[in-house]
Amino acid sequence: MATTGMDNCARSGMACNECNNLLVAPEWSAYVSKHEVRHVWFCENCGHEIEMAVNLRVQNLERKKIRARYADAA
Repeated sequence: MATTGMDNCARSGMACNECNNLLVAPEWSAYVSKHEVRHVWFCENCGHEIEMAVNLRVQNLERKKIRARYADAA
């Protein structure tokens, strides 16, 4: 099982690290703490399994930066 960051994710899912197949939804997800969620993705095409940790604090900070950028451009 590989552990990955958010670099190969999109709103519609993520790509398998091995075969680049689109993975639409995680096999399972769990809250690890108040600010962290763990997802396990499974590729039906090649059988590869990917574990991903999502830090909700970092994602919220990135969203705020993006909103600020768009507000400055308007």
